[in-house]
Amino acid sequence: MAKIDATHVPYKGAGPAAIDLMAGQLQFQFGLHITTKGFVAAGRLRVIAVSSAKRSPELPNLPTVAEQGLPGFEFVNWFGMVAPTRTPAALIAGVQQKVALGFQQPVTQARLVALDSTVVASTPETFTAFLAADLEKWGRVLRNAGVKAD
Repeated sequence: MAKIDATHVPYKGAGPAAIDLMAGQLQFQFGLHITTKGFVAAGRLRVIAVSSAKRSPELPNLPTVAEQGLPGFEFVNWFGMVAPTRTPAALIAGVQQKVALGFQQPVTQARLVALDSTVVASTPETFTAFLAADLEKWGRVLRNAGVKAD
């Protein structure tokens, strides 16, 4: 999308990557707010943008990548629950209901806000559709960029 030439540097965690960024070994990093906010607060790192489609409630004055000139850019981390293919539908529905109830609890909501996380307690069908769309999106990005596995 941005047509930049960047080399992926694998790290064993966000901490070592942030240390190399602060030391000048890297030019930029896509990092989670929760893992970089201490360095930002200490003046060691500068946040340029959020990669979500909307501004972060934790950082409302920080523009999105799209707002800074790359329309349509959105890169977010997500977590989902999965089960083996043959898991009974009734069991999946029961687990989904309990998880959704757990996410509605005020203490859970407060903790997730502190982690700058947004919860989408969807249905298995909605999550399956999301996965398909995400795979299509990133497959297209990789193909258009000519990315090849080494």
